[in-house]
Amino acid sequence: MKVSASKCQPSQSPKTLSVISKQMGLKYYFLLLLLLNFGFSYSQSKLPFDEDLLLKLTMDYNKDSIYPTYRKSNFVYLNIKTKDTLFNKKFKEAYPFVGNSALIFDENSNSYNIIDRKGDFKFKEGVLQKILETNHPHKSVIRFLKFENNSQQIFLYDLYESKIVNEYIKPNICAESVPPPVIEKLTNGKYSLILDNGEKVSYDFIKALNSYGYIVKKNNLFGAINYNTGKVIIPIRYDNYAEINTSQIIALKKGKLWYYYGFTLLKSKYLCSNFFPQDEFDKRFGIYKNQKGFNILFKDYSTLTHEFDWISDNGIIAKTKNNYYFIPFNTKKIVNYYER
Repeated sequence: MKVSASKCQPSQSPKTLSVISKQMGLKYYFLLLLLLNFGFSYSQSKLPFDEDLLLKLTMDYNKDSIYPTYRKSNFVYLNIKTKDTLFNKKFKEAYPFVGNSALIFDENSNSYNIIDRKGDFKFKEGVLQKILETNHPHKSVIRFLKFENNSQQIFLYDLYESKIVNEYIKPNICAESVPPPVIEKLTNGKYSLILDNGEKVSYDFIKALNSYGYIVKKNNLFGAINYNTGKVIIPIRYDNYAEINTSQIIALKKGKLWYYYGFTLLKSKYLCSNFFPQDEFDKRFGIYKNQKGFNILFKDYSTLTHEFDWISDNGIIAKTKNNYYFIPFNTKKIVNYYER
């Protein structure tokens, strides 16, 4: 029996469903319930913004005082210092400021637009009909479809520069590749490394982890050497090491503590999976996960007040279930972006 679309609406009463079940048989009745439940779940999970756009337009060092936040089925812009709602405007979609520009979707004109820090539109209302590309090499650039005066135009707009820009031309860089040092596993189970000067060093284990140094093992303990000179740069006294995604740090474990060798020596009970730039400007050290979720470890050994289900690689966006938050750069503030 064919099921019409009208019979898949959640408005059916239990009595009506009972009649349908007798007509369709138990098998089709359960199928109908599954479809109803799927439709309800889908409507509950749909977000009023584009997650890819949010990630793209949240800059790595975002420490703004103005952020979009979701209130009563619309987005508004809030000054987090004064707690004032700005511009006297509401938007169906709204994204963080990039420089002096922010992308919004205006429900009144049913189109995208760019606003400045006064809340004024930069384009005529209704003309930016569609976003065609968000994966431009420059994070602040978006490709739009503009429809005005019965004609279409496709263009790139740089929110940071607040202007239309030309097509990106990938530079042709020819860099001579340098072959990596040769690590050889010997017949006796040990490993050898041929240095730049042609000499050879041997250890129980050698791992080409990153350009900071090479992990080595001797007498069941780990340390690190300089692969150019073979000099020990981290004492061989640690119980284990971690393969991490940065060339600036080597992480080794002793007892219950992780020792991070890089810009400075930092030790912590937390093993970070992502790391922030190791310089004096960035107060954050890395992102770690414990039993409660993800958190940020700062270089002063402090952390955020609580964990999240996910934190973006740049440490500015956090998520718990379908609730999204901003963490302004170098702070422990939590700014609501979207909460159900």
